[in-house]
Amino acid sequence: MNNTVVLARTYDNGQVGTVESAVNAMAPTHLRVPAGTTVTFVNPADNVHVHGATQFFEGLFDVRLKPGESFQYTFTRPGEYFFNDCHSPRPTGKIEVLPA
Repeated sequence: MNNTVVLARTYDNGQVGTVESAVNAMAPTHLRVPAGTTVTFVNPADNVHVHGATQFFEGLFDVRLKPGESFQYTFTRPGEYFFNDCHSPRPTGKIEVLPA
C-alpha cells in the first residue's frame, strides 16, 4: 500500500499506531513522498459511509468516495498539503512533498 491513504480507518482490537487515531482516521496521517508521486486515497469497502478527502488551503481536490472507491492525485510541487474527511472533519492528514 505504498503511497496510499486509507480514509475512515477503525481498529477493532484497540491497538492504535503511534500516529494514528482510533476511529474515522486516516492511515497514515503523515505521508512523505517525492514530487511527481501519485497518492491514492481509499474508502475501504467495509465502511458504511461515504468518506472523502478535502485538501484545504490550496483547494487542490475535494472528493467523496463511496465504500470501495478510490481517488488518485499526483503531487507535482514540493510543499506540505493538509487534508481532512468531509464526513468526519476533525482527523486531518498531511502529505509532505519533497523535491524530486
